[in-house]
Amino acid sequence: MSYEKFLVSKELREVILNVSEEELKIKIKDIPWSRRNQITSLSVKWDSEGNTVFDGDGYIRECLKLMIVEAPWGATTDVFLSQVGDELGSVLENLVPKAFSNKTKSIGPEEVKKES
Repeated sequence: MSYEKFLVSKELREVILNVSEEELKIKIKDIPWSRRNQITSLSVKWDSEGNTVFDGDGYIRECLKLMIVEAPWGATTDVFLSQVGDELGSVLENLVPKAFSNKTKSIGPEEVKKES
């Protein structure tokens, strides 16, 4: 069995965004698991009492800046994202993987193969 099927594809995917009855074509790439975890960790803030707050806006912006490789607006930067209206913003937000996803299944001890 090849491990390569478990790696993030390096190929770009073309996505068509439907905004106000217009189609915007962009090209995106997937974010590797480790990089997504880094962005998630950087988006968690601790207060003086030990409570955490998740900065969802920061998480979404950082993911979009990494994911969007080609777009009609050029580079996806903080300046661009600060000017985006609700309609386009909602569509872009749907591209971002969930920060705390339950998509991955926990592996029990019986499923872990030990090497001798």
